[in-house]
Amino acid sequence: MEDESWWPQGIALSSMDEAIEAGKLETKWGAVSCWNVQACLQSEWWTSQKNGSWGVFDDIQPSTIEVVQTDGNRTLLLLDASYIVLAYSIPTSNRTSSLHQNKDIHSRLQSTNLHLPIGGMLLDGKDALVVFPAGKLTEPSPEWLGQTLGEIQNMLAPLSSPNDQKRWNQRLKDLEDELRITKSDLIEYYSLRSEEVLSIENISNPVTIIFKSN
Repeated sequence: MEDESWWPQGIALSSMDEAIEAGKLETKWGAVSCWNVQACLQSEWWTSQKNGSWGVFDDIQPSTIEVVQTDGNRTLLLLDASYIVLAYSIPTSNRTSSLHQNKDIHSRLQSTNLHLPIGGMLLDGKDALVVFPAGKLTEPSPEWLGQTLGEIQNMLAPLSSPNDQKRWNQRLKDLEDELRITKSDLIEYYSLRSEEVLSIENISNPVTIIFKSN
């Protein structure tokens, strides 16, 4: 089983069987969560309630499950021609589900060509499986992709922090004057409460995004 494309042979300390049974993969740098994606290829798997489920996940009872593509850690599935599912053997973040869970981001992205998730399953707070409405899977042109990414960035811009030192300092100054508090108070406040906005530039923890076809 260690020849599976998602298995990190160079850093794994445990066998795949041991990792799946324990739900943890032991590596040279510590343990990470993992699960057996092959289990969700059986209709019976979907009949029992799962911890960490959200959205429409618990309502899905597929009769047919098709593997569309396997790409390293990701497995793309089609359920009854009604749902597209992305399953991650080793969940790495919750950024895909946050497009639904964060209401501000979700409301701004609804008018874009981004195919938003409607359900899923979290494993230790990270996306193990994400459900999307079914749609036509196509290869977009570079021009269309660039335009769509630009539209998404424009929609999210009001939620972002200032992108340079001058604008950031000016916003802090305006808040200081309005609230009559110090810059140190503001920095401490934001460090405790700031929410990350999805960034195209941040590729250290990549997120899979699906676009609607025209």
